Amino acid sequence: GSTTTSELLDHYEEGTWTPVAYVYNGSAWVTLSFTSSPATIFGRYTRVGRQVFVAGRMVNFQANPSGSSYAMFAGLPFSVSDYMGSGSISYTNAAFVTEPTAIQMSSTQVEFYVGPNWAIWTSTANASITFSATYMVS
Repeated sequence: GSTTTSELLDHYEEGTWTPVAYVYNGSAWVTLSFTSSPATIFGRYTRVGRQVFVAGRMVNFQANPSGSSYAMFAGLPFSVSDYMGSGSISYTNAAFVTEPTAIQMSSTQVEFYVGPNWAIWTSTANASITFSATYMVS
């Protein structure tokens, strides 16, 4: 057995959370509106100590983006510590095109990038998003 507190597991938790989709309209983040609402939107998380793993999915929707359409999900179950996180996202439209994407995390939100650019919401019907990320909390 362990005798030092730094080697003891001090927190374990599993649960669900609801991702909230946002779009950047050129001057501020606003809630994303939908032409066709998602059939499914959900998130799950596991926290072990200071490390949190989250996964989310939004299925069969058609977004109604405005402005520059930068993509973000908010409502992470725990606040991110100093932008410490990484992950990936898969955005699939009706033609089944998947774009590998990087993420940036801050506070309780995750923003998506494709290559050197922001990922964007499109108005394609029957779209799906699946993402996962691991980050540290304070």
